Amino acid sequence: MKYWLAEIKEQNGEFEYREIIMFQAETLEAADEIHKYYVSTWYGDDMDWDENEEGFWNDCNLTKEGKMVEIDEHTFTNSGIARLFPDMTVILNEDIRNA
Repeated sequence: MKYWLAEIKEQNGEFEYREIIMFQAETLEAADEIHKYYVSTWYGDDMDWDENEEGFWNDCNLTKEGKMVEIDEHTFTNSGIARLFPDMTVILNEDIRNA
């Protein structure tokens, strides 16, 4: 198992925010899927993809994938980071993967 920190970039009008999420995934490809899943559902299941912005819209909020880095197990489980960012690991089923 590998451990990941990933950034979700948010834009609401002129305001821009960055959120960090932490999760587990076996491969880089699986980590990319989980990262994209969270970005695409950050403000709910009804977010729409915008090809021009390369992100997902919900009303006036735009979310995009930011950086993603692999971390070690100790950092994931025992460091102060584990208290700041809860484990947001999801098991994606075929319905989510094909959405």
